[in-house]
Amino acid sequence: MSDFKKYITDVQSVNGILAKGALIAPPAAAGFSAISPPWPSNGPVIIGFFISMLQLVAAYYLFSVGGSISSKFDRLIKFSVCGIVISLFLYLVLFNFFAFVVGSTGTYDVSGFLFQSENFKNYDIIWVLKSNGWDPLLVWVPWTVYLTRITLLFSWIFVFVFTSSFFSLFYIKSQSQDNPQGNPSPEGNSNAQTAP
Repeated sequence: MSDFKKYITDVQSVNGILAKGALIAPPAAAGFSAISPPWPSNGPVIIGFFISMLQLVAAYYLFSVGGSISSKFDRLIKFSVCGIVISLFLYLVLFNFFAFVVGSTGTYDVSGFLFQSENFKNYDIIWVLKSNGWDPLLVWVPWTVYLTRITLLFSWIFVFVFTSSFFSLFYIKSQSQDNPQGNPSPEGNSNAQTAP
């Protein structure tokens, strides 16, 4: 367990460096936060919780199987990078097509992709939303709104899960290279301690 605590601390220190780097470039950080998921409304708390939990699960899994996947590090790192790119690209595309500004509040909400009434197609969508109190559930078929919201949310979450996996794999690989006879996983550590 002490090895896992050190592993998590080291990985989190990398995340801390990235966070400090974001402070050096506030326009980039502000732009990143401006496109966070519009739903749920109290998203920062709920999304932050889910991201933290999934990052911890991913980090623990990679730590526990680190020794058995040592021959696949390069492939898994490339997979993580592809996951980051695909998730972020999917999120940005969905955000661009389905997110809309709610009146003059400056906040975003998410639309669906099937109108409740075909007549809505004949009017300006902003006027339709305004006439319905900016409630997307009154303009689009509810299940399409929920599907878009959930897809946006999970695309965003997976960006950070793949990022955490990337740094976890990078850390485990660097530890294996620094100590070729060791193993960052619990099994490897116990074997190293019992070896004569």
